[in-house]
Amino acid sequence: MGEILNDGENALLFAPDDPESLKDALHRLVVDSGLRQRVGAAGRATIGTRNLTWDGNAAAIVHVFARKTATISDAPGEILEGIGPAALR
Repeated sequence: MGEILNDGENALLFAPDDPESLKDALHRLVVDSGLRQRVGAAGRATIGTRNLTWDGNAAAIVHVFARKTATISDAPGEILEGIGPAALR
C-alpha cells in the first residue's frame, strides 16, 4: 500500500492494531477542513489514475484466478510450497 498511499497527501495512515491512531487521524480530518478537502481530492485522483475500482479489482482477481487455475491443472504440487497434489483436491 505504501506505493499507492502517502500519509497526509492522499490518505491518513494509521496502525491497524492501534485504535488510538485511528482516532487521531479522524480527529485531524474533523478539525481541519483544508486537510479533509486536499486528502479527499488527492485520494479520488489516485483511485482514478490507478483503476482502483470495483470493476478493476474484480478483473484483476479474475485474471489471477485464471492464471492459477491453468497452473494448478498443469502442476498441482508446485502451487503451494510444501503441499502436495492431494491437498488441492
